[in-house]
Amino acid sequence: MIRLLLFVGWAGVIGSALDALIALYALWVIIGEPAQGWGMSTDVLFRDYISWLYWVKQLAYFFLPASIIEWIFGLPALLFFSVRVVASGIIGGWAFNKASKLALKEG
Repeated sequence: MIRLLLFVGWAGVIGSALDALIALYALWVIIGEPAQGWGMSTDVLFRDYISWLYWVKQLAYFFLPASIIEWIFGLPALLFFSVRVVASGIIGGWAFNKASKLALKEG
């Protein structure tokens, strides 16, 4: 159980860092190309600026209903990735905390 919690913790930390980089890149795109505007969608960011990651959208269709995928990719990129940074950080911190408590109990 501790190993699973440590995996979740590190996935949260690494995921937060990657999401923060994507959010910063989105901010850079928006500042550099004001025509995109602050509401640039996650779909536009992936399709036009980080197309090498666009396959994630197609993969998501295997796990979630199409309506949810379209909603997620329609969200403003800065909002979406900022929320992901915070959520991943909270989940990762929680997992590390639980793993630490379990390790102390096991001695």
